[in-house]
Amino acid sequence: MDQYKYRVVIADMNRENREAIERHIKSRHPDLYVIRSVSSGNRLVEVCDRHQPEIVILNVKLKAKDGLSAAKEVISRGHSPEWIGMADQEHLPVLLGNHELKFADYLMVPWIGERLSKSLGEAVARCGTASGRPFLQEGGGFVNTVKSYYKAKPIEIPERVLVFAQKKDKYVTRLFLSNGKVHHINSTLKDIQSQCTLGVFKAHKSFLVNIKYIEYVVASTQVSGNYDIHLVKNHYGLAIPLSKKMYPNFVRAKEFSNTLMSRILLDGIAH
Repeated sequence: MDQYKYRVVIADMNRENREAIERHIKSRHPDLYVIRSVSSGNRLVEVCDRHQPEIVILNVKLKAKDGLSAAKEVISRGHSPEWIGMADQEHLPVLLGNHELKFADYLMVPWIGERLSKSLGEAVARCGTASGRPFLQEGGGFVNTVKSYYKAKPIEIPERVLVFAQKKDKYVTRLFLSNGKVHHINSTLKDIQSQCTLGVFKAHKSFLVNIKYIEYVVASTQVSGNYDIHLVKNHYGLAIPLSKKMYPNFVRAKEFSNTLMSRILLDGIAH
């Protein structure tokens, strides 16, 4: 499996088709991660604004706003995912006649698994960076970022300064940063993790933790079989729970932290 997952959005009116595509991706493409599936053009624009996926599987037939119009709006807002166009036989000429979106590939509905895999391979090959993620350049190095919003205000946080994230309620997550500041954002832990490297892992149903800020992990004195994470410099003066179920996530993050790529993405060193 690649170290990073390419984020995918599926846009199709047909729920069964969306679910079938997602199942195919989960079973055949471990380097891909479906962050959202939508049925309307307006929702596609919202999701691309919020998550900036690397790949969009786009059916020309969508609710409220057709797929091509929605895709053009996504591009007008400064986003540039790789597009896989999808249409039935009736609408395929419309899709093939559009050159503005520069599709990575086309699919005719009903599709077959081998053809979908080929299209996904074409899109992955065209993704712009080694990890398929957009990075900010800072001081000559690459810096991965978490993008979200709070009360309609956009927020962008470099992953390397994120110590941990805690779910506050269904709609709000708190980000605890290395400078002592705490940001509230309207994103779920799943949304945040989808934008991060393997160095930020799920330790508990309510916590994500950045491996670079962990000093040590010990057996929990409260829950048998669980663990407590203690942070370097006693950041925020608390132990973060690490459940037995989530312990393999910690192991993968620790392995990742020993790679050169983790130093580039988490620490922003020159590359």
